[in-house]
Amino acid sequence: IWCLPYICREQTLKRLEGEIASVFPFVKGFLVRNLESISLLRKQTGILEKRMILDANLYVMNQSAKAFYRDFFGAQPYELTAPFELSQKELSGLGLSDMNVTVYGRIPLMISTHCIRKTKMSCLKGQKVQNERNGQKVRNEQKGQSELRVENAPILLKDRIGKTIRVQCLCKDCINILYNPEILNLCEEPDLLTLAPMRLRLDATYEGETELSKIFASFGGKNEKGREGFTRGHFHRGVE
Repeated sequence: IWCLPYICREQTLKRLEGEIASVFPFVKGFLVRNLESISLLRKQTGILEKRMILDANLYVMNQSAKAFYRDFFGAQPYELTAPFELSQKELSGLGLSDMNVTVYGRIPLMISTHCIRKTKMSCLKGQKVQNERNGQKVRNEQKGQSELRVENAPILLKDRIGKTIRVQCLCKDCINILYNPEILNLCEEPDLLTLAPMRLRLDATYEGETELSKIFASFGGKNEKGREGFTRGHFHRGVE
């Protein structure tokens, strides 16, 4: 499944047209986060053969929203993702037999087109910069010179109570994703499977192989409430 950007400006849509054509033979579907992406995909030849998954921010809060997308997509294969804001009781009323549920991952607090890296230090586009993660040198053959680039190295901010907020800078599209300092984790939630969701989803961002293995192994484990660094989101309390 190929994940499309949260925000699609005109230049991003133009770039995606070519990229979609390139990856089309190799993917089973597309994860979409905005209406522009849906429109773009529906214009592509043969796209009806691929599954389209709507992310949680394309809100499906009630049966009316489900009915809308059912009529909209018709015979095209599609899937819906449950919103993060709904409680266990609300999710049960919505019905998850035809929906995905995110059970692990860093949830975006904000998607910003304001470049935090540029404000804090400098813009990376066209500059030689030190790779903050591993210092790996990347050769730019067209220019005939070596460049050092930051790859997936987050900017760290502090909130008002001192918690660390990771900011992922997607420089290609000038988009910043500010992640919740507490990671959503429903893997050890005993009531989750009683909702009988169609599919469980785990989102990996900065986790390594060892950490991901522990997360997979934690399914059905002891329900340790209040573990530091993790949250069950609105699963038990809904939106206040």
